[in-house]
Amino acid sequence: MPILQRSEVKRPFKEIGQVSALGGTYETQRNMYKAIREKARQVGADALIEAHYSDARVYPDLIAMAIVYADR
Repeated sequence: MPILQRSEVKRPFKEIGQVSALGGTYETQRNMYKAIREKARQVGADALIEAHYSDARVYPDLIAMAIVYADR
């Protein structure tokens, strides 16, 4: 599932909601991206946009907006 910047999306789309993953002491950024992709699939998303990873707190977090294409 693609993770894009809003400006990279070339088709009309609808936002269906945020998906997120909270990391732990042993969680890798790669596994967190896998987790949000899986959550997006579960809600029927076609892609993710505006992913933001932050490790400024005790545990890192990753948030993105799940979208569906309007013309599908």
